[in-house]
Amino acid sequence: MFEKRIIASEMLWKATILVSGGRRVSEMMFRVKAEIVDKNVDKDEKLQLFFKFIAGQADTEKMSEVNAELIRPFVTKSAWSYYEAYQTIIWHFIAQATLYEKGLGNKFLNTEQMIQVVKNSTPASGRLY
Repeated sequence: MFEKRIIASEMLWKATILVSGGRRVSEMMFRVKAEIVDKNVDKDEKLQLFFKFIAGQADTEKMSEVNAELIRPFVTKSAWSYYEAYQTIIWHFIAQATLYEKGLGNKFLNTEQMIQVVKNSTPASGRLY
């Protein structure tokens, strides 16, 4: 069993490294004023092109090479919680950039709700799953 935990930890680390390929997108999108973009993105092709550039900074196929869900039972709850929070943030902002690229607003995503979910799922909240 100990050996499985070591292998699972290594796979979780690999999944974390792969997901971090979207960190640049997340950092750029964090600075975006969504309320302003939402009003203009559907009719502004240059703005859509800008978000296409941002979304293109992440290789989502490479980021998905490791299915971390398969190793979840073999890692600690706190390790899984930190991984889950990290990847949720990154994938949220990749999705947001992709929606903007297509001229869609932020109506399909709720950033505040995502932030609350992340806060509630980290070990500091005391609500590990």
